[in-house]
Amino acid sequence: MESVTFSEPTEQENISLEQQAEMQESAQQSNEQQQPEAAEATPQDRPEWLPEKFDNPEALADAYSNLEKQFHENKAEPAETEENNNTEDTPEVTNSAVNSASEEFFETGSLSEETYKNLEANGIPKEMTIAMQDSRYGYDTKYREQIAQRLSVTTAF
Repeated sequence: MESVTFSEPTEQENISLEQQAEMQESAQQSNEQQQPEAAEATPQDRPEWLPEKFDNPEALADAYSNLEKQFHENKAEPAETEENNNTEDTPEVTNSAVNSASEEFFETGSLSEETYKNLEANGIPKEMTIAMQDSRYGYDTKYREQIAQRLSVTTAF
């Protein structure tokens, strides 16, 4: 069995409502006096994430907004270059050069120096043309080997 003992409140515990109100008011006044000091210290405290070149988060937001405006203005105004002005004729000439080079490659298996020069004049470097030839040759060789395997024929390519 448990026993419970009641004791009379001490003088500190037995305070009147008026005394409690006075204690709350004095605590509130002391908090109000401390808050302005904290408010003054706040502007000097910088957030850790804020870069040093910005005084406050608002300055960072303004800089970002300005940068975003500049980006969209530059995007709206395409730069005119010599290449942009000449693009109307380029596709037809390039297509013609590529088609004639393709025909030559399929007929002879290689390209002449004249064809390389023609392709370079149309903006296709010789290195790119050679790389395309090599990849095409590799594809053809692999395709032929697959056919030979299916037909069970020995090849010497």
